Amino acid sequence: MLRRYVLRVEDQPAMRDLALQQALERIAVIERKLQQHGPYKLGSR
Repeated sequence: MLRRYVLRVEDQPAMRDLALQQALERIAVIERKLQQHGPYKLGSR
């Protein structure tokens, strides 16, 4: 789990929340870029 990133077991939920927040921020950058040049659709052409 996340024990290797935190010193105390009780800090795991906070670290998990921080990791999720950072991941969502990075995904938001990709989403904004795609919206500028979209729409993109999956499937055959």
